[in-house]
Amino acid sequence: MKIGILGGGQLAQMMMQSPFGSQHDYLIYTSAPATPTAGMAPQMVHGYEDEAALKKFAEAVEVVTFETETIPAAAVKYIKQFTKVYPSEQSLYYFQDRLFEKNLFKTLDIATNKFTPIDSHEDLDRAAKELGFPFIIKSRRDGYDGKNQWRVKSGAALELLKTEKNFSNCIAEEFVAYDREVSIVGVRTHNGDMKFYDLCENVHVEGILSYTVSKSNDPLQHAAEACLTKAAEKLDHVGVMAIEFFVKDNRLLANEAAPRVHNSGHWTIEGAETSQFDNHIRAICGVALGDTRSRGHALMYNLIGDFSKKDELLALGMQFHGYNKSERSKRKLAHCTLVSDELTDIQHAIKIINR
Repeated sequence: MKIGILGGGQLAQMMMQSPFGSQHDYLIYTSAPATPTAGMAPQMVHGYEDEAALKKFAEAVEVVTFETETIPAAAVKYIKQFTKVYPSEQSLYYFQDRLFEKNLFKTLDIATNKFTPIDSHEDLDRAAKELGFPFIIKSRRDGYDGKNQWRVKSGAALELLKTEKNFSNCIAEEFVAYDREVSIVGVRTHNGDMKFYDLCENVHVEGILSYTVSKSNDPLQHAAEACLTKAAEKLDHVGVMAIEFFVKDNRLLANEAAPRVHNSGHWTIEGAETSQFDNHIRAICGVALGDTRSRGHALMYNLIGDFSKKDELLALGMQFHGYNKSERSKRKLAHCTLVSDELTDIQHAIKIINR
């Protein structure tokens, strides 16, 4: 099958490298040349508003998917006139805007922290009264890996922030002093069948995911699956979806979701019988899903900014996945995965990571 991918980053790269994914031909559509998929498939480099290019792309493939929620929903809707697209623009619409996303959680009775829209300095004053200090301001769009986010700790800090920036198209969220952060990754087929991976526990540094540990038999597994099922069914989602949660007092609070393969699911390449990338391609192609069972305890660590810990981690037996990117501060360059029957091996690797 000829598959089109909107976006040419490392998520597209890993879809194409997966066992089932590698059996297909690809065409990449990207707004700027992408190095992770360079040489793996032809790239069409055009803007997402270029309808002539989008039509040519769509007519050259049998099915289209995307690797990032920054793709304009209007582009996906336009492409649907000429070929199949999974997931649909509905999933993009809700999950590329934090306010729409939070409202969807409320509609589906998925618990989340308090929030309020921000479009002026007056809205900030209202948020301070409603949410209390500290609270978080986030851009509704294009905010990820800690970007376009501000923590407001006091009234004085809020007044200073007002002098530095005019806030609009933002959202203010209640600060949660969480016990841990977890995420659930699942995949849904055309006919509504769903499979899930083990819940995983995530550790972020400066808003960027540092490492993930899969958590077999986590007591919140089924509750997380129920939340993901509600969202996927509401949006008639086809493919992989992930929801990240705060855990407070053994209760899940949905933080954000992704309508795509997700960084916290990278451990599934070695750590599950069938990876999230393989199952995403299976789902969009209408093929039966693979087994999502874990192969043991798994740890995934992101190499961010540089490769300074690479050799030490590989000496532990971790598997390396490079993204063909140049070193740059706060940039995800690669990840390493360790799978073991012994939890002590995972704990030892985490000590090295945190050193």
